[in-house]
Amino acid sequence: MMRIISILVIIIIVGCKKNTPAPTTNTNSVSNDSINYIGDTIVIKTGEIKILVDTVAGQNSYKIVLDSVEENRTFYEYCYVSFPGFARVKIKWINKDTANIRLKIFGCDTIGASCNPNTGVDTLGYHFCLIKLSPYPDTSNSSIPLNDYVATLKIEKP
Repeated sequence: MMRIISILVIIIIVGCKKNTPAPTTNTNSVSNDSINYIGDTIVIKTGEIKILVDTVAGQNSYKIVLDSVEENRTFYEYCYVSFPGFARVKIKWINKDTANIRLKIFGCDTIGASCNPNTGVDTLGYHFCLIKLSPYPDTSNSSIPLNDYVATLKIEKP
């Protein structure tokens, strides 16, 4: 009997080891302009990481990255005689898993697209819109390096 009590005492002592907290992320490495909220207009450069907070869903946070750009928009100089073309972007949505979201914007629009239920993509419980993609190609910058692109997005609850 004494042996059983000794074994139980050892199990209790070993089982009560102090839990070491996981290392925390250095919040100083995330600038304030990298934190956005659902419904905000988000401006993101190629390869940049933005933190997206959904306060309605209990402070869930996600990361988004502008991963790639496929440019097929008509030069401004030719908009009056040609189909406007379009550009596509791929956004990486990082939560527990990573999802790729592809968005499209038509060319020859000097103001930018609007975000409404008829534009963008509904997925993962959100509505994703590509409002603007800069720079716009013209005859002076027909070959735009990927790192020069800046996308303006809107991510909302539908």
